[in-house]
Amino acid sequence: MKIYTKIGDNGDTYTLGAGKVSKDHIKIVVYGDIDELTSWLGVIASLLSEVKDCNLDEIDGLISFIRLNQNRLFDTGTLVIGGEIPEVSGWVEELEKEIDRMEEKLPKLRKFILPGATKVEGFINVARSVCRRAERSVVALSKQYEIDKEIIKYLNRLSDYLFVLARYVNFLMNVPDIVRDESIYVKNKRKIEKRH
Repeated sequence: MKIYTKIGDNGDTYTLGAGKVSKDHIKIVVYGDIDELTSWLGVIASLLSEVKDCNLDEIDGLISFIRLNQNRLFDTGTLVIGGEIPEVSGWVEELEKEIDRMEEKLPKLRKFILPGATKVEGFINVARSVCRRAERSVVALSKQYEIDKEIIKYLNRLSDYLFVLARYVNFLMNVPDIVRDESIYVKNKRKIEKRH
């Protein structure tokens, strides 16, 4: 069987529950965002395997958890195009446990931070941004189709997990976060607060 089918050459494709649709259909947009996020998680897992010398057992655990969520994102893509998947609420709970576990070891966050203290942390933050976009797409989808709202919660928590993971990886590598210069932000915040 060849990789190319030529079915989509006119800008259309097929999806569960909606039949033939344009490739800019909201279901295809969501599926594409989730596909992109899954790919970024693969980049992160491969980069983490290059920094195992920091803490071999810990890095192996992080990679396994990322691979688990790659599989779950595939299931999520199936759901949003009309398929059925297992209960999602357990996924959210597992993400929260992992977030709590990492945060216990991290220094308190008192200022905004900028991505890019290390290569892997920078890519994790790219994945976090893509995750936020996927979440927005699913919210848009939920306004047109009935979907399991737990998927929105899952993507929201996954982006939280990725934010904490980025900091945690820097922590394991003994690299401090890049602290954002908040002077402009603080000044603007004060101006806005005075207006209201």
